[in-house]
Amino acid sequence: MRVLTLACLLALGCGGAERPEEAANGEAGIADTAAVADTRYVVDSLGDSVQLIINRRRLVREVHAEAGKGDPDEPGVIRSLKPKVAHERMRSAQPKWYVIDLRDSRAWASGHVPESGLIPLELLEENIGDLHVRTDQTVLVYDDDPRDAMAGARLLAFYGFPRVRILEGGLDAWEEAGLPVESHR
Repeated sequence: MRVLTLACLLALGCGGAERPEEAANGEAGIADTAAVADTRYVVDSLGDSVQLIINRRRLVREVHAEAGKGDPDEPGVIRSLKPKVAHERMRSAQPKWYVIDLRDSRAWASGHVPESGLIPLELLEENIGDLHVRTDQTVLVYDDDPRDAMAGARLLAFYGFPRVRILEGGLDAWEEAGLPVESHR
């Protein structure tokens, strides 16, 4: 019997569930995105045995927010970024950063960082389970009051978000740096 080798490149899944080594990789739930090979033998329509080598990427999971899961005081979890630095990193990031405006709806409507979502600080904790943030994604938070921005960042870190960044100076500093602003007036 003739054996054929075919490479099947599939972006996600390939019929498999999450692998055990992903769940226990010891890196705060951050999924490894390296390719994994899987070999299967099938019989084609002519009756020949065909060897399929399937390369699949492991699925990148979302953060499962849980109180007490993370440590806000762990080095590197929370960092402050100047607006121009944040903008440059956001532009080149894959996946895109998840940006949260912690101000109220009137402030957000008058102007906000492009593609930012509005979750006022007082509503952040009750809505934390609704955030769909990947484990390899950075979350940027901002507020007019730096203490509120830090409180929001610490809350996210406490719930297990691995990379939280604070926009230094909030939207005022963003605008002063000449960076783009969206408004809904």
